[in-house]
Amino acid sequence: MMKVSGLSFSYGSKEVLHNISFEAVSGELLCVLGHNGAGKTTLFRCMLGLLKPENGSVSIDGADITAMKPAERARCIAYIPQAARPVFAYSVIDMVLMGMTPRLDRGHLNPGSEERKTAIRILDQMGIADLAERDYTKLSGGEQQLVLIARALAQGAETLIMDEPTSSLDYGNQMKVQRRLKELASEGYTIVQSSHNPEQAFVFADRVICIKDGRIFREGKPRDIMDEQLIKDLYGIDVEMISGGEDKARFFLIRE
Repeated sequence: MMKVSGLSFSYGSKEVLHNISFEAVSGELLCVLGHNGAGKTTLFRCMLGLLKPENGSVSIDGADITAMKPAERARCIAYIPQAARPVFAYSVIDMVLMGMTPRLDRGHLNPGSEERKTAIRILDQMGIADLAERDYTKLSGGEQQLVLIARALAQGAETLIMDEPTSSLDYGNQMKVQRRLKELASEGYTIVQSSHNPEQAFVFADRVICIKDGRIFREGKPRDIMDEQLIKDLYGIDVEMISGGEDKARFFLIRE
């Protein structure tokens, strides 16, 4: 379990986060919503141990992440970026094997046959084992994102943090990635992601945290808290929420 307690952070005299507290638990897909500049990325950088909060703490399974060594943090928490553009044309399996570095002995930094088998198993888990020998740079955006998730799983971390992981993908690839993330949560992973797409949060998230001006504005299950007023409060637009059934919803901008 990851726990954020009373976290505050400032860049100079500008406070970006104020008294943020929440928990992310095993088997949950937690989605963070908020406008640009609300503090989502800074929050994630604190959760990853890249920034040290002025007040409060971030812990995982009771251990303060700022007291952990980088390799130790990497075995607990994995980060999946929006995109990765390597200089060299690495194969998919080599990209995944890179994620195993924190798990290798210092005297044996080159992955062997067992690590390769593990990488293939993870790729199969993600449904992309057939891409193992392909050039990563030649894949579609959705395929690349699934490879980055596979690389994160190869770290052995059970908490995955993603800052807008589908922002550069088309609608079909967004849904493909989100379904995989939901499946990983059901397998026991803790997944925390940010998104600018309220529809994704409504359909896939188990819980939503809304951040406005560096503070938690609202928190709860999507169907309990997400409505037209929330979208207006977060993004400043009037919308109408049209329900498509038990597991679907749409938000449409109301034209004046």
